[in-house]
Amino acid sequence: MKDVDTGMLNITDQKKTKAQLIDEIEQLRNQIYGAPENQEKTRTSLRQTQMMQAIGILAGGIAHELNNILTPIMIHAEIALLDLPDDSPLCSNMEGILAASDRARYLVSQFLAFSQQEENEPQSLAMTPLVKASLKFLRLTMPATISIHQELNAQNDVVLADPGQINQVLMNLCTNAVDAMQERGGMLTVGLENVTIKKGAVPTSPQLVPGPYIKLTVKDTGTGIDPVIVDRAFSTQFAADERKQGAGLGLAAVWGIINDCRGGIAVDSSRGEGTLVSAYFPKAEEKRQAAEFPLPIPGGSESLLLVDDDSGLVSSMESALEKLGYTVSAHVDSLEALESFKSGPARFDLVITDQVMPNLTGQDLSEQMLAIRSDIPIILCTAHSETIDEKKAKSLGIRDYMLKPLVLHKLAVVIRSVLDG
Repeated sequence: MKDVDTGMLNITDQKKTKAQLIDEIEQLRNQIYGAPENQEKTRTSLRQTQMMQAIGILAGGIAHELNNILTPIMIHAEIALLDLPDDSPLCSNMEGILAASDRARYLVSQFLAFSQQEENEPQSLAMTPLVKASLKFLRLTMPATISIHQELNAQNDVVLADPGQINQVLMNLCTNAVDAMQERGGMLTVGLENVTIKKGAVPTSPQLVPGPYIKLTVKDTGTGIDPVIVDRAFSTQFAADERKQGAGLGLAAVWGIINDCRGGIAVDSSRGEGTLVSAYFPKAEEKRQAAEFPLPIPGGSESLLLVDDDSGLVSSMESALEKLGYTVSAHVDSLEALESFKSGPARFDLVITDQVMPNLTGQDLSEQMLAIRSDIPIILCTAHSETIDEKKAKSLGIRDYMLKPLVLHKLAVVIRSVLDG
């Protein structure tokens, strides 16, 4: 009998049993698609990736809406401060509104940073406020049977890192810790302290350069990890396989981020006695920043074209900019704004436009305006955008790029910088 080449099987023996043929087919299927256990891991990984993508999309929508709400609140409060005499008791009320709005703005930015997939440039950031904001967010998702204890004792706790990635490290470690305490509850302890590392002081991270570090610790009172498998804690599937924690991304992802920061990590755990994870970040020089609310707020007499589809935001910005001396032509429809510009391009000294709008996006509107008048200064504003960032905006000829919520004093400074530049 001639061999029958199926491209996958060579059936050379009619005497093969049905069981043998099924076994051969199963082996070939596993070679093509992977073993059943690997298929399940692939499906789990895919579900987690899709979940994170969905969270990112949701976060972008929430950030856009909340920042559009926060902008008129903050601008109206700043306008009120400009109108009130310095000794008015209402000044403290307006300042309280601004402080609360600023905290909300920061919380939105942290939520967005947690869900982001792209990397940002590292920057000098203080760890304590970042940890506090993240724990507030985490508290909303934790069962009441688990309490949070903070031991944030670090001084001059500035590190050089991407805030979104630091957020991912903390949320990942805390999520794994919470999962380990799901059945019986317990206490999650998060700490920050200053430490000085000597050579070889952290055996799991011998690459650490001796010097000052900020030590982040996450401790739980959960099931713990068997000492036999602690060394495997950095494998990608550890969280899901060993501790049955499907929500975390595994300590391998955490290690990758910390390694990028030139830091290190250590795990101390035993069965039934909980787990302590220590992450070490090199301490950076603290940069002193200019005052957040410079006075007086700069103004001018130029003509501005303002475009945003949120009528409340447009109304507040129009009032504020006119109060600073500018002549403002405001539009909530990007097509109408374009027609206004076409009718007299020379009438305007500056365009301020939102990015996410129906009909024409801010990018599309800017490109059409620049095609008509190449020297028109444009400031592009957005609460969140997946399609354009500051680098891309400036490559298109847009002069400046601002993230919402817009604060009047900062907007006024940017306007003058663009006009005078």
